[in-house]
Amino acid sequence: MVAFLSTGGLVVAVFCTDFLIVGFSMLMLGRVSRNTVLNTCVAVVFLFGVRALAAYQVNENTIGLALSMGLLHLVTRNGNNSIPKAWAVAAAVILGHLVGIRPITLLLIPAALVLMRGSKVMRAIFVGSVLVAMSPWLVAHGQAFGNAVHHPALEYGHETQTLLTETPLEMSFTFHPLNYPFAEQWLRPPAHPYPTNLRLPLELLQALGAPFLALVICGCLGMWILSRRRDLLGLVLWILPVPLILGAI
Repeated sequence: MVAFLSTGGLVVAVFCTDFLIVGFSMLMLGRVSRNTVLNTCVAVVFLFGVRALAAYQVNENTIGLALSMGLLHLVTRNGNNSIPKAWAVAAAVILGHLVGIRPITLLLIPAALVLMRGSKVMRAIFVGSVLVAMSPWLVAHGQAFGNAVHHPALEYGHETQTLLTETPLEMSFTFHPLNYPFAEQWLRPPAHPYPTNLRLPLELLQALGAPFLALVICGCLGMWILSRRRDLLGLVLWILPVPLILGAI
């Protein structure tokens, strides 16, 4: 897009990303409310929170959010009925591209498998399609950096130039200092007032506000009361692993 529109492509990319975030928000809200005005307002307020969290406008994290919302919409769209094969493949393609943008989103695979309804064959099709969709990114990454799963950023310390030999789970590799629970105590990056474990939830609270987080908690409690334990497990697997790992590294 930038190649065709120069810097104007960045502006178009921002609007396209925002459109996807609002659109997928409204599609998922539409399952619980038929009030289009209310759904639109909630989606736009959510977008403002996302933009408050995204310090700069063209942010790969916001693109990742838009894609992950599309993935969540597809795997849950059919409710308790088996997911159609076409939807499973489409969700897998989205996740494959999402991994190309943010490799840590591989952690969403267990959540997607729990949330989607379907046979073991359907889940196998989903996982296989994810691997196929990931492959072009791995090839391009390998051609660009000489290693499909390595990035030059890992050769430098996080916020500093410090590199250590880390040995979590009896594995040994060179990386920047890991945080708790891989370290014995919480570590604070020099540029931030709090350890990363605390900074991420505080940033979410600052950007999205207490009412949104209260709605998340109330929704989880409601699912527990209504015995929708499988859906609750899927959402917990969707929400927690990525920030926990980010906070630890």
